[in-house]
Amino acid sequence: MTAALILAAGKTARAGELDPQAPVGTISALQRVALVFQQAGIERVVVVCGEDGDQAKKLTAHMSLEFLESPGGADLLDNVKAGLAYLQDKCADVLISLVDVPLCSVETVRTLMEAEGPACAPSYHGSVGHPMLLRAEHIPAGFLIRAICVCGIQIFKNQLYSIQFAFL
Repeated sequence: MTAALILAAGKTARAGELDPQAPVGTISALQRVALVFQQAGIERVVVVCGEDGDQAKKLTAHMSLEFLESPGGADLLDNVKAGLAYLQDKCADVLISLVDVPLCSVETVRTLMEAEGPACAPSYHGSVGHPMLLRAEHIPAGFLIRAICVCGIQIFKNQLYSIQFAFL
């Protein structure tokens, strides 16, 4: 089973603080990302949220999402670690997405789920996109830092080592 991890707390170098309530058309960014995952057939969607967690839960009450509270003062990497620790042994693969990247398509998610390799991410003209697929056997912390780098979070950039990533 593939699970999804939506990061709705923390800061990114690109956009600053993540905002799960940001509007995307007539719904919130969090609703949009979760809906795409669910339409692609993912049943377990986990959201790591911050202080606005109660509001995020209200926005998505009808969507059967699971929520984790971001560790106090946590940065984005801490939130990824918390989400992956929660999902370890509960799924075969994990799709990781930032809540502020809500325009991924169902087709992209399905293509990632069918792709081969320890980690896969969509790309466009050489730029890595979201979400990123991580196989469960590569969730342990040793692989995590390298995978996050490719995911575009840029916390540990230039530490790719020799991991084989599939860019779609």
